[in-house]
Amino acid sequence: LFRSVSGYTFQASLDYTGQTIAFSSGLALVPSDTNGVADVYVYDRVAHQYQRMSETTNGEQGHASSGRPTINSTGRYVSFESTEPFVDDGISSDFGIFIHDRETGATIRAIHPATNPTERVETINSTLSGDGSALVFTSTAALVPNDFNGTYDVFLEKRRAFPPVIRINAGGPAYTDVAGLAWSADLGFNTGTIRHTFTAFARTEDKSLYQDERYGEAAT
Repeated sequence: LFRSVSGYTFQASLDYTGQTIAFSSGLALVPSDTNGVADVYVYDRVAHQYQRMSETTNGEQGHASSGRPTINSTGRYVSFESTEPFVDDGISSDFGIFIHDRETGATIRAIHPATNPTERVETINSTLSGDGSALVFTSTAALVPNDFNGTYDVFLEKRRAFPPVIRINAGGPAYTDVAGLAWSADLGFNTGTIRHTFTAFARTEDKSLYQDERYGEAAT
């Protein structure tokens, strides 16, 4: 069912408390989902809210299917596999594993081939540890020096740290979006022009976030 793009919802993974569930679905469960392919989501059973995991750190959707998610015990980190390159790192992969941080919105590639980064490899079937600090997965990549068999092996990797994510609501005040992500107020900038519009933007539940902007020449 991983390649299905119809209304199937499948491949679920619960956190330790059972409050949040990660899953893959061909349904468009958030307004910005217009790609027509399967995406990975988290549903908060207390807040009754959907959040898409299969997106870039900037919140951009992919154009290829994503699936087989696992969520760590606290519900903060979600790993998933996809043929979409959600990060621009020059790595070729038929299937890659990515991890999305629900608190910061950052998405990183979980596995970096230790040999040739342009060699096409397949990395699948991930499982996160309870605290999210380690990942078990299957890969055709030669990730250790004595791997010469040219086929799938099971590996464990201690995860890399997520890069810091800074969000600024350009031209506007501090803001917390529907996903719970904090945007800092536009303070300390004194160039360009600030404009506010009352245009009702489509395909977003955070219309007010996009109604303020700062534009023009930067200071020299």
